[in-house]
Amino acid sequence: MKRLSLVLLALALMTQACKNDGCDQPFAFNYDPEGTDSEACVYAPVTLEVAFHPYFGDEELSLSGENKFIREDGRFVTIEHFGIYLTEMAIKVGDKYQTLSDSVDCLERSKDAHLLKNDQRIYSVEVLPNDDFEITGLRFNVGVDACRNDSLDPTTQEAGPFMPQVPTMYWSWATGYRFVSIDGRLDASENADGAVDAKFEYHTGLNQLLRRVALETEPLVLSDGKMRLDVKVDLATIFNDVDFTTEWVTHTMNNLPLAEKVTTNATEMFSVQASN
Repeated sequence: MKRLSLVLLALALMTQACKNDGCDQPFAFNYDPEGTDSEACVYAPVTLEVAFHPYFGDEELSLSGENKFIREDGRFVTIEHFGIYLTEMAIKVGDKYQTLSDSVDCLERSKDAHLLKNDQRIYSVEVLPNDDFEITGLRFNVGVDACRNDSLDPTTQEAGPFMPQVPTMYWSWATGYRFVSIDGRLDASENADGAVDAKFEYHTGLNQLLRRVALETEPLVLSDGKMRLDVKVDLATIFNDVDFTTEWVTHTMNNLPLAEKVTTNATEMFSVQASN
């Protein structure tokens, strides 16, 4: 009986030892909740999904139909189209940022960029985790980095964010992309009588207008091979300090002060809404 007890005890210890030798990293493909060995981990790519949610203040933009809103000063604005380039996407892991680019050659990169439009609200990319992998931030440019802005020809792009767009996101009269493009109508009346009869066109570009945004978040959680971050995009911020009675149009060089104002405002419209 004593011998049997010793055998059973030995088997139990062996089983526990084998169990505890499993992978202890939650982002690993072979994660064992009771594991103790990081060297036993095997990693596979997981999907990072950033969902951008366009709003105007507290009202979410509709995918179809009229997007007519009222500004805090009582003036109405109708948004007919918007496009915003987000480039050089990077995630914060620990205290450092890791690029999401897929090539060292900037002209070959596409996975680190997203063209945010009303019907293109999801940015999705595969990332390869490692030990102690914890995403606590997202960083990106508002605009196209100088390398691609100066040298990339959209007519050579058959897919991805830099291919030709309708409406266009590339200057037809000069080299370079539009960083922020937003069009619609607004109330330009002297007394804010509710009419939205003035057409506005805010098209910004130029390398000097490239701006960077950094967002902090609670650590993202892996669920079914995916991590998700929800980001609110408040387009009302674009119009901060914009005079509706006079500031209707900028194609950047024809009204650089307004282009600078719009681009700077665009960097302030992003905020973390939720993380999974």
